[in-house]
Amino acid sequence: MKKILNIVIALILFNHTILNGQNLFIIGENSYPCSEIMTFKSNSDKSNDLNVLFAKDRNTVLFAVATENDLNVIFSNKINIYLKDGTVIKCNNKKTDDYVDNQAKAAYILTNDQVNKLKNSDIHTVRYTLQTIPEDNMNFIEWNWSASNPGIPTKVIFTEFIEKKAQKSGKNSLPDHAPKSASKVNSLANTNYNLSGRKAIYLPNPVYNNLSEGMVVVEITVDKNVM
Repeated sequence: MKKILNIVIALILFNHTILNGQNLFIIGENSYPCSEIMTFKSNSDKSNDLNVLFAKDRNTVLFAVATENDLNVIFSNKINIYLKDGTVIKCNNKKTDDYVDNQAKAAYILTNDQVNKLKNSDIHTVRYTLQTIPEDNMNFIEWNWSASNPGIPTKVIFTEFIEKKAQKSGKNSLPDHAPKSASKVNSLANTNYNLSGRKAIYLPNPVYNNLSEGMVVVEITVDKNVM
């Protein structure tokens, strides 16, 4: 029962935190918008499956991985991604790692060239190394493992994730006819309401000094004794 609970907690911490309809990859003290989880099958009966996803840190694209392990281990500084077209992507720029709830996690920074390669071919296999944490009072040990794609269309998922993030960030850009100053934008702001003949005690125009889109939440309080 305890093992099952640990698995559930690990999965929640790994990816399935959703905020405003957005997947988040949570690692350490950071969280990053991310794609869906893709589970690659381990090529050894001595290791667990590997969870793979794509994430973004502002304009940086990340390749994130996670796997269950009973030992206190972390991912090494490099990971190899083998594509179906024969290309090998060597990720040697680890941004962050963590070990929590019997799960090792890490995120690697992808270069522009590596991003383009992932758009052109599905991932076949990922080779990775787990190692004991240097601060632990035990001998340094490494384990080399690999996990293969069971048939997931990774290039489609990756491309859709990248393009979706680009479109979302593009919403903040202004069209040519957009107001160029906060004062002009404020002149367009107004409020109205319909409460069956009631009148507003206080109805201020909102101060709008930001040229980006967003959601506005308004709280209305009605006193049944005042008309």
